[in-house]
Parts: sequence; C-alpha cells; structure tokens
Amino acid sequence: MRGPLRDDRPAHVLRSRRRRGGGAARHLFAQLPGAGVQYQRPAPRHLRRSDHDRGGIHHAPDRTGPGRRTGSVGGQPAALQLSSPAYGLRTLDSADSLRGAAATAVAVLVLTLAGVRPAEAEDVQSWTDVEFGVYESDRVAWTVEGVARIRDSLKSAYDRRLKTDVGLTLNDAVSVSFGYILRNRTRGDFGYRWDHRLLAEITYPLHTGDVRVEGTTLYERHVGRPDIPDFNRYRQQIELERPRARLSPWLHQSLGFERRGFMRSRSRVGVRWRFPSGSTVIGAYQFERIKYGAIWRPRHAIYSEWSLQMRADSESDPRARRAAPR
Repeated sequence: MRGPLRDDRPAHVLRSRRRRGGGAARHLFAQLPGAGVQYQRPAPRHLRRSDHDRGGIHHAPDRTGPGRRTGSVGGQPAALQLSSPAYGLRTLDSADSLRGAAATAVAVLVLTLAGVRPAEAEDVQSWTDVEFGVYESDRVAWTVEGVARIRDSLKSAYDRRLKTDVGLTLNDAVSVSFGYILRNRTRGDFGYRWDHRLLAEITYPLHTGDVRVEGTTLYERHVGRPDIPDFNRYRQQIELERPRARLSPWLHQSLGFERRGFMRSRSRVGVRWRFPSGSTVIGAYQFERIKYGAIWRPRHAIYSEWSLQMRADSESDPRARRAAPR
C-alpha cells in the first residue's frame, strides 16, 4: 500500500523536476526550521514507501558499506532525515491532520450535546406552593395549601393541587400530621384527570442548635387514578436551615420509594425569609430525577413556597414549620 503523500505525477515529470532542482519547493523549504542544513535528496520511493507506511524508525541496510545497518527513517539516516524537505512536508501534513481531526471531534461533541441534552430533560418549570394557617394552638395546627406547577416555557399549568392537613405536636421535638390532597393533572392528549392522596407523616430532629436538621418519614396512599391501580409511596425527607436567622440557607432532600423500589430523588437549594408576622417565604432551585422504566429522567424547576400565618406569635410554636410532602 502506498503512503499518504505519494506523488501521482508521471515519472518523466518527476525526473524533470528533480533535474531542475524544484525551485518553488526550495523557496518553500528555505522558510522552514532546519532549512540551513544542507539539502539531502530523499531516497528512491521504493526504499522509503514501506517505512513511511509504518511510520517508524527501522534498521534498513546502509548502502555505504556491505553488511552494515544503521537507524533510518524512510530509507535515510535518521540524522539526515530531520532536515530533508520530505520530512518537512510530512510534518506539516501530520500537524494539519491532527488539527483537522481535533476540530472535527469538538464539532461532533458540541452537536451531540446540543442535540441530546434537551431531549433528555423537560424544560425548566415553576412550582409554587401557598399555605394558609387556618388554626394553630400549642398542640394542634390546621393548614390549607394550594399548589400550581407550570411547564412549557411557563405557559401550561399541568399540575394543580389542593391540600389540607392537621398536625399534632407530641413533644417539643416530635410531631405527626395527617392530610389529604386533591390533585388535578393534565396528561398529554387525554385532558385533565383527578386523583386523591391520603397522607401520614412523622417529623423528628436529627440535629439541633444554630443549624437545625429535621427528618420526615412520609406515607402516601394514591387512589382514584384511572390509568393505574391504587398504590403506596414512601418518602424520606431531610431539611436543613438556621432556625433563628431571619434570612437562612435552606436545603431539602427527598427520596421516594414505591413497590418497584427507589423511584425518584428531589433536591432543593435556596433561602428562607422569616417575617415578624410569622410568615415565611422560600425561594429555591430544584433538581429532580424520576425513573421511567430503566431510564432516569431529569427535571428542573424554580421552587417557591409561601407560608402565611395568621398569628403574630406563631414562630414561637415548638412545632417548627416543615416542608410539606410534594
């Protein structure tokens, strides 16, 4: 097989160019590094072709003496080959090839990322929760909450919920609550559908002090969905904040399990504002992964939660405000 730099011109043209000395080529090579070294004529093509194809240094017979062998590249001694015009052409061609291959690889990578990533994840959504404290005492709290989730570049409210729950404070640290969710969700071309959820949860401290870490174990019973049978979902949630600060970092992590195993993970990172009236506002970024079959699908959202308390002394309640199940 011939080398990649073979010259396909007729033999008589090549011989004529060699006799004339190749003036244009000499002018080009005079500007290359190493041009000051005396010009060495390349070896005949049949001696250097196989060496160039292999692209390495090998021991070829040295024509200057019988039985002697010296290191050579392309049929020439290695020391002379580095300054020859043929080597200069090969060096330029190899560098251009590498640059071209690198540019092609970068272009393919960019096109792949641009084409694949949008198909993997939905557009950025907006999730908003608004909660009203209807009744609150030292041991009992009743709240009503409305939820709206918007997608399709904030044009479609695909998930709407109405939730109510009653919380019971067992002691200064542990509380339980029971609730109900009425959900109205659109499903593609099938329009809106209704389903119901029954909730039970227990909340307990994992760490107290300037930084509070709370854990919540949640049970959900999903009923009334026309497309699938009723089922259970279990969630384990962890929430971190600074309870005494007016403006506090806020972290929330939730893991969801069903009969088929671990099905979803939801992370929220943001801040919480507390107001003298007892109301709080949370603004956060949310990243969620949901398992569909064997594929984990990511979903992004801007999350906000508004908790409006009717009592000015509500933040002194030992039952601290916790993130409701979503």
